[in-house]
Amino acid sequence: MTKHPILNALLAALYIGLIASLMFFGQRYVDPVDNVLMPMTMLSLLTLSVAFMACAFSSSPYSCIWTDTRSRPSN
Repeated sequence: MTKHPILNALLAALYIGLIASLMFFGQRYVDPVDNVLMPMTMLSLLTLSVAFMACAFSSSPYSCIWTDTRSRPSN
């Protein structure tokens, strides 16, 4: 992600809107599935979305912590 929080929030909203739109409008093109694959697919989508958002929004603060030179002992 970028260093601009407003842009990050807009991109996250766009991602969530895209996933929600695909789920809402996808019902027109795909027949309902009444087996175990649908709950497994939804849980996989949730897991991947959480991982993507966590990586996107947490990578910048953690990289700032890891590259902090003040915490290293001086020679």
